[in-house]
Amino acid sequence: MPQSETYNEVDYDSKTAALKQRLVSRYSLALGLIACVLLLTYATLTIQLNKNEADARQINISGMQRMLSQRIALQAIEIAETPSADDAREMAGRMQDAVDLMLSNHKELLASHDLFPMTDEMHDLYYGAHGIDGLVTDYTDTASKLLTTFRGHGRQAVAQSPQLKEIISTANSGILQHLNAVVYRYQEEAEQKVAKFSMLETMFLLLGLITLTLEAIFIFRPMANEIVSKTKSLEKTNTELIEFSYRISHDLRAPVISSYGLAQTAERGIQEKDTEVSTKALAYIKDSMVKLDTLIEDIINLTRMKMSDVMFEDIDLSDLVTATLEKMKALENYDKMVFKVDIKGDKKIRTARLYFQQSLENLVSNAIKYADLSEDQPFLDIRITTQDHKSTVIVTDNGLGIDEKYRSKIFGMFQRFHTGVSFGSGLGLYLVKQNIGILNGSVKYAKLDSGSEFGFEVPVKKAS
Repeated sequence: MPQSETYNEVDYDSKTAALKQRLVSRYSLALGLIACVLLLTYATLTIQLNKNEADARQINISGMQRMLSQRIALQAIEIAETPSADDAREMAGRMQDAVDLMLSNHKELLASHDLFPMTDEMHDLYYGAHGIDGLVTDYTDTASKLLTTFRGHGRQAVAQSPQLKEIISTANSGILQHLNAVVYRYQEEAEQKVAKFSMLETMFLLLGLITLTLEAIFIFRPMANEIVSKTKSLEKTNTELIEFSYRISHDLRAPVISSYGLAQTAERGIQEKDTEVSTKALAYIKDSMVKLDTLIEDIINLTRMKMSDVMFEDIDLSDLVTATLEKMKALENYDKMVFKVDIKGDKKIRTARLYFQQSLENLVSNAIKYADLSEDQPFLDIRITTQDHKSTVIVTDNGLGIDEKYRSKIFGMFQRFHTGVSFGSGLGLYLVKQNIGILNGSVKYAKLDSGSEFGFEVPVKKAS
């Protein structure tokens, strides 16, 4: 495979791989962000649900403490008042279970605060003046002493014991009120947590919506735009390729057919020893081959432009213009024209030489080829101005110009506006527009009273 074809295939594969990598990276980033939001939401919900479960158990246990405080008092009274000794012993066993459960619940509530620290209000209810911690401890101690009295001296001793009166007094006045306060406080704190949880849910909902919005703006929209842009570019390229194939086959075939017919004419002239006819035929053949060479050269330039990477290098504008005019000396009208060059601003710039130079050469060669020789003094004016990191090139002439009805077609492919004056492939201005487009620049055209003004503007950097 020729080197140029191999380069093109590798370049195409690398660009395709780069596009695929960009799409995969952006899509992975979008999924990653969504996954992060989901995981964060799940973790927060799990923690909150565990807290809610712990809060519910605290409320249930603290509510049970209220019930146990009253049950212990009632059971103590029943022990004292029950006439049957067996019933009294059974009741004492139940009271012991209630005392043990109350102590166990109290320890569990205290232990739960190691995981979820107490608020200041709750701490005051437990450890402040007449706090629950002391009340429950004293109350269960008194109940235990009462049970000890019962086991040692029977139910009659229970009825006479000061512990019974203390248990009844505490149950009726002190402990129940404080236990109620604890239950209500647990409920209030749980409700506050639920309210915060609702706010948290709203925040995560907003976070999810914001994430999706940002992904739509900064990930999915650029992805869609890039895909649409690539699709449009492919469609445009395909359309241009179809037109190019049709037009190029016609333009390549025409000189060949013409030369074939002229070669037959020259052959007959030679056979008939008519040197004048043979000479004219050979001259026409030569002219056709020149046209064919010009067309092939433009095709090569177009192919080179499509295949080449944008390589930036330092350019001396004065040297570039001089080299361009030197290259044009072979054109027919060159020696009949007056050239003027004006370069302002930075004389040295950094840009893609191939695209910049080719665009300038095409504009200059068109101005020379389509000069109006009826003018007293045909001229070509080249003005280049570089400032604010932009270089503007203007090529003005007093040539044949282009009819306004062709304005929309000026930078199209295979557009010829003066076929009777000079042969052209119709690719010159098309190449200018393509080149400048690659450099993120712009082209322009203005019809003058006499002649035309073509130009382009491209972003440039200062020469290193």
